[in-house]
Amino acid sequence: LEDISGLANLDLSNLNPIDMEWDGLYIGGNPLLSVCNVPNICEYLSLDSATHPRIIEDNAPGCENQDAVAAACLEPFPCLAPIDIAVIATYNQATMSWSSLGTSFDIEWGVIDFTDGEGLGSQNDISELNFTITDLEPETEYDVYIRRNCTDTEDNSDWVKYTFSTISI
Repeated sequence: LEDISGLANLDLSNLNPIDMEWDGLYIGGNPLLSVCNVPNICEYLSLDSATHPRIIEDNAPGCENQDAVAAACLEPFPCLAPIDIAVIATYNQATMSWSSLGTSFDIEWGVIDFTDGEGLGSQNDISELNFTITDLEPETEYDVYIRRNCTDTEDNSDWVKYTFSTISI
């Protein structure tokens, strides 16, 4: 594991230590781990260590200790793509959902293996973590691409592809 960005949706506000000596946040013992500056980790590190204990040790440069992670937290956060994409499809529509720290998303959809920009439809600046695609054909495979718009860096994440099929009538 080189990057803990996949833990960005983990809510650390509920991490209430019982034993201040042993409970809390522990990130350690991974000589390959070099990316720890995800927003929720940075927020946790900004809290009082007396009430929010942490140990960060024995990782690769960039994540080798608390000071290194705190320094990396001062840099702009990477624009992470949505994760945990799921689609529930009927014969003529599909509702997709995803997880993300973002608040703005673009999607494009079309019949499987369509060329970027030549899909059946698209929607920009979606502010929810779900979207329903309508007017689909039964028993057809579709690709949908989603990306996050990152307003703090004026950048976008990479596109993430998800393939689904509509059912028969």
